[in-house]
Amino acid sequence: MRDTAAVLTLLTTAALASPTTPPPPKCTYGAYRCANPPTKIEVCDYYGNWQLDWPCPQGTSCQVLASGGGMIPYCTTPSTPPPPPPTQCTTPGKYECMGTAAIQVCNAMGSYEKVGDCPAGTKCGLLGGMPYCL
Repeated sequence: MRDTAAVLTLLTTAALASPTTPPPPKCTYGAYRCANPPTKIEVCDYYGNWQLDWPCPQGTSCQVLASGGGMIPYCTTPSTPPPPPPTQCTTPGKYECMGTAAIQVCNAMGSYEKVGDCPAGTKCGLLGGMPYCL
């Protein structure tokens, strides 16, 4: 009887001395990414596992694009990207067309920032010296 109590004490002490720690999560809860291959968008679940959030429609693929100060995956159609805008500007606050599909503004740091894309069926053009989606 005494040996049994000693064994139980030893097992309990060993179990308390070596707790098992869970492995770190594979992703951050709520994060999004493009799957590989980029035919769907995935979201990180509460347990740190990537799960299907939605598949990209046929003819599109997932691309990570700048949006709202961050990078977000979108299902987009393949297209030729507009030419890159000049990286330096000299008149802060001045708006210009960014190619034919978007509008940009010169910021206080002397760099162009994209303001927004023109809606489908419109092109950026000047109206009274200001760029508009026409």
